Amino acid sequence: MDAPKVFVSYSWTTPEHEEWVLNLASELRESGVDVILDKWDLKEGDDAYLFMEKMVSDSTVTKVIMVSDEAYALKADNRTGGVGAEAQIISAKVYNAQDQGKFVAVLPSVDENGKPFVPVYYKSRIYIDLSDAEKYGTNFEQLLRWVFNKPLHIKPALGKVPDYLADAAIPVLGTGASLRRAVDAIRSSKPQALGALDDYFSALEQSLDQFQLPRAESGEFDELVVASIESMVLVRNEAEEVFTALCRFMNTDEAGTSIHRFFERLASRMDAPPGAGSHSNWDFDNFRFLAWELYLLCMSVALKHEAFSIALQLIGQPYYDERAGREGRDVMTTFAFLYREIGSLERRNERLGLRRRSLQADTLKARFEAGGWHFIEVMQADFLLFMRTMSVASPDGRRWYPDTLGYMGHGQHPFRIFGRCVSKSYAEKILPLLGVDTPGLRKVVDELRTQDGRSPYLRFGYSTLDAGKVLGIDRWGTMA
Repeated sequence: MDAPKVFVSYSWTTPEHEEWVLNLASELRESGVDVILDKWDLKEGDDAYLFMEKMVSDSTVTKVIMVSDEAYALKADNRTGGVGAEAQIISAKVYNAQDQGKFVAVLPSVDENGKPFVPVYYKSRIYIDLSDAEKYGTNFEQLLRWVFNKPLHIKPALGKVPDYLADAAIPVLGTGASLRRAVDAIRSSKPQALGALDDYFSALEQSLDQFQLPRAESGEFDELVVASIESMVLVRNEAEEVFTALCRFMNTDEAGTSIHRFFERLASRMDAPPGAGSHSNWDFDNFRFLAWELYLLCMSVALKHEAFSIALQLIGQPYYDERAGREGRDVMTTFAFLYREIGSLERRNERLGLRRRSLQADTLKARFEAGGWHFIEVMQADFLLFMRTMSVASPDGRRWYPDTLGYMGHGQHPFRIFGRCVSKSYAEKILPLLGVDTPGLRKVVDELRTQDGRSPYLRFGYSTLDAGKVLGIDRWGTMA
């Protein structure tokens, strides 16, 4: 790559400022930039004004850096001195659409309010601030990237329109404003963060009305379910943004409780509401898939960021099951009530002869991987949820079936969070999620290891998962 030629324009404000400019120019030279500076390139007897005019107008000079301090801005505005002469040339070129990218203002200092000193003709344009010593390294890189035309963020190629948008009206959640308020409040640790979060979850839950499945007038009902699940990727993506913000910036019991209440409300959509007329058990399969997906998503995010306070609230607090109350059963249950087999997808698997072990898990895997996830992180969460239900019995006998573990394969080894449990202190963080102590966990593993090694809970086609290996239980607590 040829070295770009760059002219540095500045004011001889003070000896200290001139030294600052000289150091900047030297750093650029050391970074492969062919810097033209009067102190190096203007010789005795040369015409200073002609030199500056030539440098600004020279087509071989690819970039011009204006070191704009207070004196530079004043001279440019008043058209005085060498800076004023340059300003007459530069200002015209800055306003020229073809030349705008050739000039940038670099700030060695700012005013007492943090505002830049720049000429009037440069107002509202982007500048590079090198006035803050703590941010100098990052912003100097920004300057280098500008010089070399190597921006940090490159506009990606235009992709294909998602299939779920091609043939139907695009769903509009109407949650954008509440989403931005919640995420901003969470990231900034604002006092109103929990309130903003609850407002967002409420708006998101209400937006789900539009996804209620219609009665199929013709064709197969599973087609409607698949189309609805595809369209609800919008919900999934928003929820992931909020879950990630919470796990990174607000890993508290209160945040976990707020998410917990959202899942209680979401679960009420998994079955017919009170007073519903004639309906099929499949009519709510899209919401059953969504509840399962979002819960696995939230747990996966929590484990990825080690947000164990949130994870414990989601996994340890009992859930209110509205449907159970209507049927005369105990209204309180565990998170396992969020897992359901999706009958319409099973029917689709048979109808199309797909011969998949679980079309439900296939669909989930495709969505996570499209979102940039390594699916093993989802399997890790799925296995943890399964082990929790094996360790702590649910009053209604529900179990969480780890549907995703069919992708585990034969080379079984501990998941990340369980491998780290060789550390006694780390194991003490994980055990509350499992609801047992280490001896109790070993007992559960022994019960899963039946005489022929083929636990019915962990059998996937021709392969069987060994819970002890996936936990790495034999090494738990062996290190400090």
